[in-house]
Amino acid sequence: MRFAFVFSSALCVAVAAFAPSVGAPSAGGASADARPTLARHGVAEGPALNETATNEAAARAEVLATLESWTRGWAERDAALAVADYAEDTDWTNAFGDRFEGRDALQEGLAFIFSLDFVMAGNSEGEEYADVRFLTPDIALIRSKLVRKGQQFQDGETRPDRHVHHLRVLERRAGEWKIISHLISQAQEKR
Repeated sequence: MRFAFVFSSALCVAVAAFAPSVGAPSAGGASADARPTLARHGVAEGPALNETATNEAAARAEVLATLESWTRGWAERDAALAVADYAEDTDWTNAFGDRFEGRDALQEGLAFIFSLDFVMAGNSEGEEYADVRFLTPDIALIRSKLVRKGQQFQDGETRPDRHVHHLRVLERRAGEWKIISHLISQAQEKR
């Protein structure tokens, strides 16, 4: 738990909210992970389970939709669009350790990043995967990975493909999913 606090207090809260339920036995003796995700948190049991599954599918689609503004914002170099689904008090850290606290600071930082042609060189071929896990009915995690090809170093030399991982914590606020924490990491070649 200590390592999560270093990355983001919001992520730490999310991990703390999730940790007690992992592997806890249910009333029937099966592990909590064997039950549908939202039901594990008391949203529904028994006959209402089908409704919960429908609600979870809708919530999952809403959560994944937040990736669209980020992806389009990067493609169009539009910082305002990129941060459209971020909470005002978001906490964002990229793979190089740059941290921005608050949506306005993030938008300003991204505007600068988007102005750097060597950073914006190349393209990403979409998400290799985007996994959603609901910690509570109003807190979700998205783990995703993409491969960035053709990005350059500042001297113009082409970087090797970057395998970039994203971990986002979202909270449903006033009926809308907002990204409250976003941590980006990059897989390094193992030697």
